Amino acid sequence: MRKFFWGLGVVILSSSFLHSAASLAQVQVEAATTQVQTPAEVDTPAVLDQTQQFILQQFQQSQPTFSSEWLILALARNGYAGYQSQPPYFALYYGALVKQLQAQNGKLSAVKYTEYSRVALALAAIGKDPQAVGGYNLFDDLSDFDQTTAQGINGAAFALLAVDSRNEFQFTQPAGVTNYTTKEKLLTYLLAHELPQGGFSLAGQMADVDVTAMTLQALAPHQNDPAIKAAVARGVAVLAQQQQPDGGFRSNFAGSQEAAESSAQVVTALSSLGIDSARDPRFVKQKSALQALSDYQVASGGFSHTPPATKQAPADGLATEQAAGALVAYERWRTGKTNFYQMNDVTSPTDQESVQAVTDLLQTLDDDPTKIAAARAAYDALTEAQKKLIPPSAYQLLTAAEAQLAKKTAAQATTPTAPTVSTTASQASSPLESASEPTPASLSATKTSGSVSQTEASAPGKNTPSESTATPAADLSVPVATKPVAPVTQKVKSRSKQKQKAAGWQFTGKSYQPKAAATAKTPASGHSFWQLTPMSGLAFLGEVIVAGILGGLKFGLKKGIWWS
Repeated sequence: MRKFFWGLGVVILSSSFLHSAASLAQVQVEAATTQVQTPAEVDTPAVLDQTQQFILQQFQQSQPTFSSEWLILALARNGYAGYQSQPPYFALYYGALVKQLQAQNGKLSAVKYTEYSRVALALAAIGKDPQAVGGYNLFDDLSDFDQTTAQGINGAAFALLAVDSRNEFQFTQPAGVTNYTTKEKLLTYLLAHELPQGGFSLAGQMADVDVTAMTLQALAPHQNDPAIKAAVARGVAVLAQQQQPDGGFRSNFAGSQEAAESSAQVVTALSSLGIDSARDPRFVKQKSALQALSDYQVASGGFSHTPPATKQAPADGLATEQAAGALVAYERWRTGKTNFYQMNDVTSPTDQESVQAVTDLLQTLDDDPTKIAAARAAYDALTEAQKKLIPPSAYQLLTAAEAQLAKKTAAQATTPTAPTVSTTASQASSPLESASEPTPASLSATKTSGSVSQTEASAPGKNTPSESTATPAADLSVPVATKPVAPVTQKVKSRSKQKQKAAGWQFTGKSYQPKAAATAKTPASGHSFWQLTPMSGLAFLGEVIVAGILGGLKFGLKKGIWWS
Protein backbone atom coordinates (compact mmCIF):
# COMPACT_ATOMS: atom_id res chain seq x y z
CA MET A 1 0.00 0.00 0.00
CA ARG A 2 2.93 2.36 0.71
CA LYS A 3 4.23 1.77 -2.79
CA PHE A 4 0.90 2.85 -4.08
CA PHE A 5 1.48 6.34 -2.67
CA TRP A 6 5.13 6.49 -3.59
CA GLY A 7 4.79 4.50 -6.79
CA LEU A 8 2.70 7.46 -7.79
CA GLY A 9 -0.54 6.61 -9.42
CA VAL A 10 -1.53 3.19 -10.58
CA VAL A 11 -4.95 1.65 -9.84
CA ILE A 12 -6.98 3.11 -7.00
CA LEU A 13 -8.51 0.60 -4.63
CA SER A 14 -12.25 0.65 -4.70
CA SER A 15 -12.38 0.73 -0.93
CA SER A 16 -11.05 4.26 -0.98
CA PHE A 17 -14.46 5.44 -2.15
CA LEU A 18 -16.27 3.95 0.82
CA HIS A 19 -15.19 6.62 3.25
CA SER A 20 -17.94 9.08 4.01
CA ALA A 21 -18.20 12.55 5.39
CA ALA A 22 -19.11 10.95 8.71
CA SER A 23 -15.61 9.49 9.05
CA LEU A 24 -14.10 12.93 8.46
CA ALA A 25 -16.47 14.37 11.08
CA GLN A 26 -15.33 11.70 13.52
CA VAL A 27 -11.70 12.64 12.93
CA GLN A 28 -12.57 16.29 13.49
CA VAL A 29 -14.31 15.51 16.79
CA GLU A 30 -11.32 13.44 17.96
CA ALA A 31 -8.92 16.24 17.09
CA ALA A 32 -11.08 18.85 18.81
CA THR A 33 -11.46 16.86 22.03
CA THR A 34 -7.80 15.83 22.26
CA GLN A 35 -6.00 17.67 25.02
CA VAL A 36 -3.08 19.72 23.77
CA GLN A 37 0.12 18.73 25.51
CA THR A 38 3.35 20.64 26.02
CA PRO A 39 5.51 19.46 23.13
CA ALA A 40 8.64 17.55 24.01
CA GLU A 41 11.88 18.78 22.53
CA VAL A 42 13.41 16.78 19.70
CA ASP A 43 17.16 16.88 19.23
CA THR A 44 16.89 17.00 15.46
CA PRO A 45 20.65 17.27 14.73
CA ALA A 46 21.31 14.16 16.83
CA VAL A 47 18.50 12.20 15.17
CA LEU A 48 19.75 13.31 11.76
CA ASP A 49 23.31 12.32 12.53
CA GLN A 50 22.23 8.78 13.40
CA THR A 51 20.13 8.60 10.25
CA GLN A 52 22.97 9.83 8.05
CA GLN A 53 25.34 7.25 9.53
CA PHE A 54 22.78 4.56 8.77
CA ILE A 55 22.47 5.70 5.15
CA LEU A 56 26.24 5.74 4.71
CA GLN A 57 26.45 2.22 6.11
CA GLN A 58 23.94 1.11 3.47
CA PHE A 59 26.07 2.74 0.77
CA GLN A 60 29.12 0.87 2.02
CA GLN A 61 27.27 -2.36 1.42
CA SER A 62 25.74 -1.28 -1.88
CA GLN A 63 26.96 1.83 -3.67
CA PRO A 64 24.35 4.40 -4.72
CA THR A 65 22.85 4.06 -8.16
CA PHE A 66 19.68 4.93 -10.04
CA SER A 67 16.79 4.67 -7.51
CA SER A 68 18.96 6.08 -4.68
CA GLU A 69 17.72 9.60 -5.38
CA TRP A 70 15.88 10.30 -2.12
CA LEU A 71 18.86 9.22 -0.03
CA ILE A 72 21.24 11.30 -2.15
CA LEU A 73 18.87 14.26 -1.87
CA ALA A 74 18.68 13.96 1.94
CA LEU A 75 22.45 13.67 2.32
CA ALA A 76 23.15 16.61 0.03
CA ARG A 77 20.60 18.91 1.64
CA ASN A 78 21.96 17.97 5.05
CA GLY A 79 25.36 19.30 3.97
CA TYR A 80 27.16 16.01 3.44
CA ALA A 81 30.31 16.47 1.34
CA GLY A 82 29.60 13.63 -1.04
CA TYR A 83 32.34 14.53 -3.51
CA GLN A 84 35.11 14.70 -0.91
CA SER A 85 33.99 11.57 0.94
CA GLN A 86 35.81 8.26 0.62
CA PRO A 87 34.45 6.81 -1.52
CA PRO A 88 32.88 9.86 -3.23
CA TYR A 89 29.26 8.78 -3.15
CA PHE A 90 27.88 11.67 -5.16
CA ALA A 91 30.31 11.04 -7.99
CA LEU A 92 29.52 7.32 -7.89
CA TYR A 93 25.80 8.02 -8.06
CA TYR A 94 26.20 10.42 -10.97
CA GLY A 95 28.32 7.96 -12.91
CA ALA A 96 25.79 5.17 -12.40
CA LEU A 97 22.95 7.43 -13.50
CA VAL A 98 24.72 8.45 -16.70
CA LYS A 99 25.30 4.80 -17.57
CA GLN A 100 21.61 4.08 -16.94
CA LEU A 101 20.48 6.92 -19.19
CA GLN A 102 22.83 6.04 -22.00
CA ALA A 103 21.95 2.36 -21.82
CA GLN A 104 18.24 3.25 -22.11
CA ASN A 105 18.67 5.99 -24.74
CA GLY A 106 17.73 8.66 -22.21
CA LYS A 107 14.57 6.93 -20.99
CA LEU A 108 14.01 6.29 -17.29
CA SER A 109 10.41 5.08 -17.57
CA ALA A 110 7.70 4.85 -20.16
CA VAL A 111 4.80 5.41 -17.75
CA LYS A 112 6.10 6.92 -14.48
CA TYR A 113 7.27 10.42 -15.30
CA THR A 114 7.83 11.17 -11.66
CA GLU A 115 11.08 9.23 -12.22
CA TYR A 116 12.42 12.21 -14.20
CA SER A 117 11.30 14.66 -11.53
CA ARG A 118 12.91 12.66 -8.73
CA VAL A 119 16.23 12.35 -10.60
CA ALA A 120 16.18 16.05 -11.51
CA LEU A 121 15.80 16.96 -7.83
CA ALA A 122 18.67 14.69 -6.80
CA LEU A 123 20.95 16.09 -9.49
CA ALA A 124 20.12 19.67 -8.53
CA ALA A 125 20.97 18.84 -4.91
CA ILE A 126 24.49 17.65 -5.81
CA GLY A 127 25.19 20.55 -8.15
CA LYS A 128 24.62 18.72 -11.44
CA ASP A 129 22.44 19.99 -14.27
CA PRO A 130 19.51 17.72 -15.19
CA GLN A 131 19.25 19.67 -18.43
CA ALA A 132 22.60 18.23 -19.55
CA VAL A 133 23.27 14.83 -18.04
CA GLY A 134 24.92 12.17 -20.17
CA GLY A 135 23.83 14.08 -23.26
CA TYR A 136 20.17 14.25 -22.25
CA ASN A 137 17.80 16.91 -20.92
CA LEU A 138 15.43 15.39 -18.39
CA PHE A 139 13.01 18.29 -18.84
CA ASP A 140 12.38 17.19 -22.42
CA ASP A 141 10.37 14.26 -21.08
CA LEU A 142 8.66 16.36 -18.41
CA SER A 143 7.64 18.87 -21.09
CA ASP A 144 4.89 16.59 -22.38
CA PHE A 145 2.02 17.73 -20.17
CA ASP A 146 -0.26 14.81 -20.98
CA GLN A 147 2.36 12.20 -20.06
CA THR A 148 3.55 14.12 -16.98
CA THR A 149 0.04 14.25 -15.51
CA ALA A 150 -0.96 10.75 -16.59
CA GLN A 151 -0.14 9.49 -13.08
CA GLY A 152 -2.45 12.02 -11.54
CA ILE A 153 -1.90 14.88 -9.16
CA ASN A 154 1.43 13.61 -7.86
CA GLY A 155 2.90 13.70 -11.37
CA ALA A 156 2.04 17.40 -11.64
CA ALA A 157 3.24 18.16 -8.11
CA PHE A 158 6.71 16.66 -8.53
CA ALA A 159 7.22 18.13 -12.00
CA LEU A 160 6.53 21.55 -10.48
CA LEU A 161 8.95 20.85 -7.61
CA ALA A 162 11.64 19.85 -10.11
CA VAL A 163 11.38 22.88 -12.38
CA ASP A 164 11.14 25.24 -9.38
CA SER A 165 14.23 23.81 -7.70
CA ARG A 166 16.58 26.20 -9.53
CA ASN A 167 15.90 29.46 -11.32
CA GLU A 168 17.56 28.37 -14.57
CA PHE A 169 15.49 25.20 -14.99
CA GLN A 170 12.73 25.35 -17.56
CA PHE A 171 10.48 23.13 -19.58
CA THR A 172 11.28 22.70 -23.26
CA GLN A 173 9.29 22.24 -26.44
CA PRO A 174 10.47 18.89 -27.80
CA ALA A 175 9.50 17.76 -31.28
CA GLY A 176 6.37 15.68 -31.58
CA VAL A 177 4.72 17.13 -28.45
CA THR A 178 1.46 18.96 -28.95
CA ASN A 179 0.63 19.89 -25.34
CA TYR A 180 3.68 21.49 -23.78
CA THR A 181 4.14 21.64 -20.04
CA THR A 182 4.33 25.04 -18.33
CA LYS A 183 4.31 26.09 -14.70
CA GLU A 184 0.98 27.80 -15.22
CA LYS A 185 -0.61 24.62 -16.54
CA LEU A 186 0.69 22.61 -13.62
CA LEU A 187 -0.61 25.13 -11.07
CA THR A 188 -4.00 25.26 -12.76
CA TYR A 189 -4.11 21.47 -12.77
CA LEU A 190 -3.35 21.22 -9.05
CA LEU A 191 -5.93 23.83 -8.05
CA ALA A 192 -8.53 22.12 -10.21
CA HIS A 193 -8.03 18.90 -8.23
CA GLU A 194 -8.54 20.44 -4.80
CA LEU A 195 -11.37 18.71 -2.94
CA PRO A 196 -14.43 20.73 -1.86
CA GLN A 197 -13.49 20.57 1.84
CA GLY A 198 -9.85 21.23 1.06
CA GLY A 199 -6.91 18.94 0.58
CA PHE A 200 -6.04 16.59 -2.26
CA SER A 201 -6.28 12.93 -3.16
CA LEU A 202 -5.40 10.66 -6.05
CA ALA A 203 -9.07 9.70 -6.27
CA GLY A 204 -12.29 9.94 -4.31
CA GLN A 205 -13.61 12.76 -2.19
CA MET A 206 -11.63 12.04 0.96
CA ALA A 207 -8.46 14.10 1.37
CA ASP A 208 -5.37 11.96 1.70
CA VAL A 209 -2.59 13.01 4.11
CA ASP A 210 0.31 11.97 1.88
CA VAL A 211 -1.03 13.46 -1.35
CA THR A 212 -2.22 16.65 0.37
CA ALA A 213 1.19 17.16 1.98
CA MET A 214 3.04 16.54 -1.30
CA THR A 215 0.82 19.00 -3.15
CA LEU A 216 1.32 21.68 -0.49
CA GLN A 217 5.08 21.27 -0.92
CA ALA A 218 4.72 22.08 -4.63
CA LEU A 219 2.37 25.02 -4.04
CA ALA A 220 4.47 26.58 -1.26
CA PRO A 221 6.65 28.84 -3.52
CA HIS A 222 3.60 30.25 -5.33
CA GLN A 223 1.55 31.72 -2.47
CA ASN A 224 1.79 35.20 -3.93
CA ASP A 225 -1.26 34.09 -5.92
CA PRO A 226 -4.32 34.62 -3.63
CA ALA A 227 -6.09 31.53 -4.98
CA ILE A 228 -3.07 29.35 -4.27
CA LYS A 229 -2.58 30.87 -0.83
CA ALA A 230 -6.19 30.11 0.06
CA ALA A 231 -5.87 26.51 -1.17
CA VAL A 232 -2.72 26.10 0.92
CA ALA A 233 -4.49 27.37 4.04
CA ARG A 234 -7.35 24.90 3.52
CA GLY A 235 -4.87 22.09 2.99
CA VAL A 236 -3.03 22.91 6.23
CA ALA A 237 -6.34 22.86 8.10
CA VAL A 238 -7.12 19.41 6.67
CA LEU A 239 -3.76 18.06 7.83
CA ALA A 240 -4.31 19.45 11.32
CA GLN A 241 -7.74 17.80 11.45
CA GLN A 242 -6.37 14.44 10.35
CA GLN A 243 -3.54 14.32 12.88
CA GLN A 244 -4.07 11.38 15.21
CA PRO A 245 -4.50 11.86 18.98
CA ASP A 246 -0.95 10.61 19.61
CA GLY A 247 0.46 13.14 17.11
CA GLY A 248 1.01 10.74 14.21
CA PHE A 249 -0.64 10.51 10.76
CA ARG A 250 -2.02 7.78 8.58
CA SER A 251 -3.27 7.45 5.04
CA ASN A 252 -7.01 7.47 4.53
CA PHE A 253 -7.11 4.34 2.42
CA ALA A 254 -8.86 1.37 3.92
CA GLY A 255 -6.71 -0.70 6.22
CA SER A 256 -4.03 1.95 6.55
CA GLN A 257 -2.44 2.60 9.91
CA GLU A 258 -0.12 5.24 11.23
CA ALA A 259 3.09 5.25 9.25
CA ALA A 260 6.41 7.09 9.26
CA GLU A 261 5.94 8.07 5.62
CA SER A 262 2.71 9.99 6.35
CA SER A 263 4.28 11.86 9.26
CA ALA A 264 7.35 12.57 7.13
CA GLN A 265 5.34 14.15 4.31
CA VAL A 266 3.46 16.37 6.76
CA VAL A 267 6.66 17.58 8.46
CA THR A 268 8.21 18.32 5.04
CA ALA A 269 5.11 20.25 3.94
CA LEU A 270 4.93 22.30 7.14
CA SER A 271 8.64 23.11 6.92
CA SER A 272 8.19 24.26 3.31
CA LEU A 273 5.41 26.56 4.49
CA GLY A 274 7.36 27.92 7.46
CA ILE A 275 5.17 26.18 10.06
CA ASP A 276 6.86 24.71 13.12
CA SER A 277 5.83 21.06 13.28
CA ALA A 278 7.34 20.84 16.77
CA ARG A 279 5.46 23.72 18.41
CA ASP A 280 2.61 24.99 16.29
CA PRO A 281 -0.49 24.30 18.46
CA ARG A 282 -2.42 23.05 15.44
CA PHE A 283 0.04 20.15 15.19
CA VAL A 284 0.59 19.33 18.82
CA LYS A 285 -1.67 16.66 20.31
CA GLN A 286 -0.29 14.18 22.82
CA LYS A 287 2.90 14.63 20.85
CA SER A 288 3.95 17.09 18.19
CA ALA A 289 4.11 16.03 14.56
CA LEU A 290 7.90 16.17 14.71
CA GLN A 291 8.12 14.10 17.89
CA ALA A 292 5.77 11.50 16.46
CA LEU A 293 8.04 11.17 13.42
CA SER A 294 11.22 10.86 15.51
CA ASP A 295 9.62 8.05 17.51
CA TYR A 296 9.81 5.83 14.42
CA GLN A 297 13.60 5.80 14.57
CA VAL A 298 15.12 2.49 15.64
CA ALA A 299 18.46 1.62 17.16
CA SER A 300 20.23 1.24 13.80
CA GLY A 301 19.50 4.88 12.95
CA GLY A 302 16.96 4.03 10.27
CA PHE A 303 13.19 4.30 10.58
CA SER A 304 10.46 1.73 10.94
CA HIS A 305 7.41 1.85 8.68
CA THR A 306 4.97 1.52 11.56
CA PRO A 307 5.45 2.50 15.23
CA PRO A 308 8.16 0.07 16.40
CA ALA A 309 7.34 -2.20 19.30
CA THR A 310 10.98 -2.04 20.29
CA LYS A 311 14.00 0.01 19.27
CA GLN A 312 15.59 -3.17 17.98
CA ALA A 313 13.01 -3.40 15.20
CA PRO A 314 14.39 -3.48 11.63
CA ALA A 315 14.58 -0.31 9.59
CA ASP A 316 12.46 0.13 6.47
CA GLY A 317 14.05 1.56 3.33
CA LEU A 318 11.14 3.73 2.15
CA ALA A 319 10.39 4.99 5.66
CA THR A 320 14.04 5.88 6.22
CA GLU A 321 14.50 7.89 3.04
CA GLN A 322 11.30 9.86 3.55
CA ALA A 323 11.93 10.46 7.26
CA ALA A 324 15.51 11.58 6.51
CA GLY A 325 14.24 14.13 3.98
CA ALA A 326 11.61 15.41 6.40
CA LEU A 327 14.10 15.89 9.23
CA VAL A 328 16.48 17.72 6.91
CA ALA A 329 13.61 19.93 5.71
CA TYR A 330 12.72 20.80 9.32
CA GLU A 331 16.32 21.47 10.32
CA ARG A 332 16.89 23.70 7.29
CA TRP A 333 13.80 25.70 8.20
CA ARG A 334 14.81 25.87 11.87
CA THR A 335 18.28 27.19 11.03
CA GLY A 336 17.07 29.72 8.45
CA LYS A 337 18.37 27.94 5.35
CA THR A 338 16.61 27.64 2.01
CA ASN A 339 13.67 25.33 1.50
CA PHE A 340 14.43 21.62 1.14
CA TYR A 341 13.44 21.73 -2.54
CA GLN A 342 14.75 25.23 -3.32
CA MET A 343 18.33 24.61 -4.46
CA ASN A 344 19.61 27.90 -5.79
CA ASP A 345 22.12 27.80 -2.93
CA VAL A 346 23.78 24.65 -4.28
CA THR A 347 27.13 25.07 -6.01
CA SER A 348 28.47 23.00 -8.85
CA PRO A 349 31.26 20.46 -8.24
CA THR A 350 33.64 22.84 -10.01
CA ASP A 351 32.69 25.61 -7.58
CA GLN A 352 33.09 23.25 -4.67
CA GLU A 353 36.57 22.25 -5.82
CA SER A 354 37.61 25.89 -6.23
CA VAL A 355 36.26 26.84 -2.84
CA GLN A 356 37.95 23.88 -1.19
CA ALA A 357 41.31 24.68 -2.82
CA VAL A 358 41.24 28.29 -1.63
CA THR A 359 40.07 27.26 1.84
CA ASP A 360 42.99 24.84 2.13
CA LEU A 361 45.37 27.60 1.02
CA LEU A 362 44.05 30.02 3.63
CA GLN A 363 44.31 27.47 6.41
CA THR A 364 48.04 26.92 5.76
CA LEU A 365 49.12 30.57 5.85
CA ASP A 366 52.15 31.74 7.82
CA ASP A 367 54.09 35.01 7.81
CA ASP A 368 55.59 34.42 4.36
CA PRO A 369 54.68 37.51 2.26
CA THR A 370 54.71 35.43 -0.94
CA LYS A 371 52.16 32.96 0.45
CA ILE A 372 49.96 35.75 1.76
CA ALA A 373 49.95 37.50 -1.62
CA ALA A 374 49.16 34.23 -3.40
CA ALA A 375 46.28 33.51 -1.03
CA ARG A 376 44.80 36.97 -1.57
CA ALA A 377 45.06 36.58 -5.34
CA ALA A 378 43.38 33.16 -5.20
CA TYR A 379 40.53 34.50 -3.07
CA ASP A 380 39.99 37.56 -5.27
CA ALA A 381 39.81 35.29 -8.33
CA LEU A 382 36.71 33.52 -6.95
CA THR A 383 33.25 34.55 -8.07
CA GLU A 384 31.06 36.37 -5.57
CA ALA A 385 28.96 33.23 -5.11
CA GLN A 386 32.11 31.20 -4.43
CA LYS A 387 33.42 33.76 -1.94
CA LYS A 388 30.25 33.34 0.11
CA LEU A 389 31.10 29.65 0.50
CA ILE A 390 34.52 30.31 2.03
CA PRO A 391 34.28 29.63 5.78
CA PRO A 392 34.48 32.93 7.70
CA SER A 393 37.15 31.45 9.97
CA ALA A 394 39.37 30.71 6.95
CA TYR A 395 38.97 34.21 5.54
CA GLN A 396 39.82 35.69 8.94
CA LEU A 397 43.16 33.89 8.76
CA LEU A 398 43.90 35.78 5.55
CA THR A 399 42.96 39.20 6.90
CA ALA A 400 44.91 38.56 10.11
CA ALA A 401 48.01 37.53 8.15
CA GLU A 402 47.72 40.64 5.96
CA ALA A 403 47.33 42.90 9.00
CA GLN A 404 50.38 41.37 10.68
CA LEU A 405 52.42 41.75 7.50
CA ALA A 406 51.39 45.40 7.14
CA LYS A 407 52.33 46.08 10.76
CA LYS A 408 55.72 44.46 10.29
CA THR A 409 56.37 46.41 7.09
CA ALA A 410 55.42 49.70 8.77
CA ALA A 411 57.73 48.98 11.70
CA GLN A 412 60.63 48.33 9.38
CA ALA A 413 59.97 51.55 7.48
CA THR A 414 60.04 53.69 10.65
CA THR A 415 63.17 52.08 12.21
CA PRO A 416 65.98 54.76 12.19
CA THR A 417 69.10 53.88 10.23
CA ALA A 418 72.67 55.09 10.97
CA PRO A 419 73.46 58.34 9.08
CA THR A 420 76.11 58.18 6.41
CA VAL A 421 79.48 59.66 7.48
CA SER A 422 80.85 62.07 4.89
CA THR A 423 84.61 62.15 4.24
CA THR A 424 84.77 65.41 2.27
CA ALA A 425 87.27 68.10 3.17
CA SER A 426 84.58 70.25 4.77
CA GLN A 427 83.40 67.41 7.04
CA ALA A 428 85.03 66.33 10.29
CA SER A 429 87.41 63.41 9.85
CA SER A 430 88.28 62.61 13.44
CA PRO A 431 86.57 59.88 15.46
CA LEU A 432 85.13 62.59 17.70
CA GLU A 433 83.02 63.89 14.82
CA SER A 434 81.83 60.51 13.56
CA ALA A 435 78.16 59.55 13.36
CA SER A 436 78.44 57.26 16.35
CA GLU A 437 79.51 60.07 18.72
CA PRO A 438 77.90 63.52 18.33
CA THR A 439 80.20 66.52 18.34
CA PRO A 440 79.84 69.33 20.87
CA ALA A 441 78.80 71.59 18.02
CA SER A 442 75.89 69.35 17.09
CA LEU A 443 74.87 68.99 20.72
CA SER A 444 74.90 72.75 21.18
CA ALA A 445 72.87 73.34 18.04
CA THR A 446 70.35 70.70 19.04
CA LYS A 447 69.79 72.27 22.46
CA THR A 448 69.45 75.70 20.89
CA SER A 449 67.14 74.92 17.97
CA GLY A 450 65.16 71.99 19.34
CA SER A 451 64.62 70.43 15.91
CA VAL A 452 66.46 68.06 13.59
CA SER A 453 66.41 70.39 10.60
CA GLN A 454 67.92 73.21 12.63
CA THR A 455 70.56 70.90 14.04
CA GLU A 456 71.70 70.00 10.56
CA ALA A 457 71.68 73.64 9.46
CA SER A 458 73.94 74.74 12.34
CA ALA A 459 76.38 71.82 12.18
CA PRO A 460 79.85 72.82 10.96
CA GLY A 461 80.74 71.91 7.42
CA LYS A 462 77.13 71.74 6.25
CA ASN A 463 76.91 73.75 3.06
CA THR A 464 73.49 72.98 1.64
CA PRO A 465 70.95 75.21 -0.14
CA SER A 466 68.69 74.92 2.91
CA GLU A 467 71.05 77.02 5.01
CA SER A 468 69.65 80.27 3.61
CA THR A 469 66.12 79.39 4.64
CA ALA A 470 66.77 77.49 7.86
CA THR A 471 65.98 79.16 11.15
CA PRO A 472 69.27 80.73 12.33
CA ALA A 473 70.83 79.26 15.46
CA ALA A 474 70.81 81.34 18.61
CA ASP A 475 73.77 83.63 19.21
CA LEU A 476 75.90 81.66 21.63
CA SER A 477 77.74 84.77 22.85
CA VAL A 478 74.57 86.33 24.21
CA PRO A 479 73.70 85.30 27.77
CA VAL A 480 70.63 83.12 27.95
CA ALA A 481 67.84 85.03 29.58
CA THR A 482 65.84 81.97 30.51
CA LYS A 483 66.97 78.77 32.20
CA PRO A 484 70.75 78.43 31.81
CA VAL A 485 72.00 75.57 29.69
CA ALA A 486 73.81 73.00 31.79
CA PRO A 487 77.51 72.83 30.90
CA VAL A 488 78.40 69.87 28.74
CA THR A 489 81.94 68.72 29.29
CA GLN A 490 83.87 66.37 27.08
CA LYS A 491 87.54 65.56 26.82
CA VAL A 492 88.91 66.22 23.40
CA LYS A 493 92.14 65.63 21.61
CA SER A 494 94.44 68.62 21.32
CA ARG A 495 94.27 68.65 17.53
CA SER A 496 90.53 69.25 17.67
CA LYS A 497 90.61 72.23 20.01
CA GLN A 498 90.65 74.74 17.21
CA LYS A 499 87.60 73.17 15.62
CA GLN A 500 85.76 72.99 18.93
CA LYS A 501 86.51 76.62 19.60
CA ALA A 502 85.38 77.63 16.12
CA ALA A 503 82.16 75.77 16.68
CA GLY A 504 81.32 77.82 19.76
CA TRP A 505 83.17 75.98 22.54
CA GLN A 506 85.63 77.52 25.02
CA PHE A 507 88.40 75.98 27.11
CA THR A 508 87.79 76.40 30.86
CA GLY A 509 91.16 75.25 32.08
CA LYS A 510 90.39 71.58 32.32
CA SER A 511 87.89 70.96 29.57
CA TYR A 512 85.82 72.63 26.90
CA GLN A 513 82.37 74.09 27.59
CA PRO A 514 79.85 75.80 25.29
CA LYS A 515 80.36 79.52 25.11
CA ALA A 516 76.74 80.06 26.08
CA ALA A 517 77.37 78.26 29.34
CA ALA A 518 80.79 79.82 29.86
CA THR A 519 79.70 83.41 29.35
CA ALA A 520 76.27 83.28 30.93
CA LYS A 521 75.72 85.05 34.18
CA THR A 522 74.81 82.76 36.99
CA PRO A 523 71.69 83.63 38.93
CA ALA A 524 73.63 83.38 42.21
CA SER A 525 76.45 85.89 41.64
CA GLY A 526 75.41 87.94 38.68
CA HIS A 527 79.07 88.07 37.59
CA SER A 528 80.51 87.07 34.24
CA PHE A 529 82.50 83.95 33.54
CA TRP A 530 85.82 85.81 33.96
CA GLN A 531 84.98 86.60 37.55
CA LEU A 532 84.24 83.01 38.51
CA THR A 533 87.75 81.40 38.50
CA PRO A 534 90.95 83.01 39.74
CA MET A 535 92.96 81.03 37.20
CA SER A 536 90.88 82.21 34.27
CA GLY A 537 93.47 84.82 33.18
CA LEU A 538 96.28 82.32 33.05
CA ALA A 539 94.00 79.86 31.26
CA PHE A 540 93.11 82.42 28.65
CA LEU A 541 96.82 83.35 28.13
CA GLY A 542 97.71 79.66 27.72
CA GLU A 543 94.94 79.24 25.22
CA VAL A 544 96.14 82.21 23.17
CA ILE A 545 99.68 80.84 23.07
CA VAL A 546 98.52 77.38 22.05
CA ALA A 547 96.21 78.84 19.39
CA GLY A 548 99.04 80.93 18.02
CA ILE A 549 101.38 77.98 17.75
CA LEU A 550 98.74 75.82 16.07
CA GLY A 551 97.82 78.62 13.73
CA GLY A 552 101.44 79.10 12.74
CA LEU A 553 101.89 75.43 12.07
CA LYS A 554 98.74 75.35 9.95
CA PHE A 555 99.86 78.40 7.96
CA GLY A 556 103.26 76.86 7.41
CA LEU A 557 101.80 73.63 6.18
CA LYS A 558 99.53 75.44 3.74
CA LYS A 559 102.34 77.52 2.28
CA GLY A 560 104.75 74.60 2.15
CA ILE A 561 107.41 76.50 4.16
CA TRP A 562 108.72 73.44 5.94
CA TRP A 563 109.11 71.39 2.77
CA SER A 564 110.38 74.03 0.34
